[in-house]
Amino acid sequence: MSGFANSIYRGSDMIMKLAYLNLLWIGFSLLGGIILGVFPATVALFTVIRKWIMGNKDISIFQTFWQCYKRDFVGINVIGLVLGIIGFVLAVDIYYFSSINSLLSKSILIIFGILSLFYLITILYLIPTYVHFELKGFQYVKYALILGITNIGGTIVIILGCVAVTFVYMKLPATLLFFSMSVIGVIVMWPAYRGFLKINNQGQMDLVKANK
Repeated sequence: MSGFANSIYRGSDMIMKLAYLNLLWIGFSLLGGIILGVFPATVALFTVIRKWIMGNKDISIFQTFWQCYKRDFVGINVIGLVLGIIGFVLAVDIYYFSSINSLLSKSILIIFGILSLFYLITILYLIPTYVHFELKGFQYVKYALILGITNIGGTIVIILGCVAVTFVYMKLPATLLFFSMSVIGVIVMWPAYRGFLKINNQGQMDLVKANK
């Protein structure tokens, strides 16, 4: 019974921490006017989750979150802005060529579809790469794509997990307030982190782990 009770306590404690972390993410996203706040808030959220995965369960959630939010506010917003523009251009091009009924437009549409897949992988791995490795500027974008393709098994798990949890959110929208991004953060960070360790252990890439 003591072991069962301990499991219940640990599970309840993690649920409360995820809810608190999600509220911080919402609050700090709003603090930056959403557009400027969401990227640094997401980096801060993933940093906390990364520390949990690495075994640092007793960190100060608010202090860690706030320090990361301040430190990475400018850097991640610059990267996020550029990726946002690229995503907008891809969406416009796909919409345009999908409305044209010709062989050439269909061929171009396939190319943009492949580019969009690479873009999606980059987006999925950008924040995990940003919080785990010490790189410079847009090297994070380059290595996010490379790591996502290299860790294809983990990438599939991330996509399926995000689809599944999105379905749950659609059925239970009240959970969005407490678990919208925190649960997705765990779903994305855990397979990504495992992939990073595997890649480094195999010597496939010489990347420096960040002390964030």
